[in-house]
Amino acid sequence: MAAVSQRDAPQIVRFGTLLLGQSSANSAEELAYLTTVTAAAYVRMGESGQAHNLLQAQLRRFNHAGPFDFALRELMALTESTRNAASAPAAR
Repeated sequence: MAAVSQRDAPQIVRFGTLLLGQSSANSAEELAYLTTVTAAAYVRMGESGQAHNLLQAQLRRFNHAGPFDFALRELMALTESTRNAASAPAAR
């Protein structure tokens, strides 16, 4: 929570990844929150591909009808469009 309140993206990614990697009994809302803030921190650091991979891996772990649904959808769309733009051939 301290990393989130300080908007410290590298620390958010560090702790978020650690917490998401644990096989603890997190509630669906906790998983959605951790996924949201960790993916957003990756985007802030310019690592949209990492954010997209995280979202792909985590979204099947919880119900998407909760309070973080809109933010998760936006992050997925943002990281998908960034990923597609990076893999598109350069225009001449």
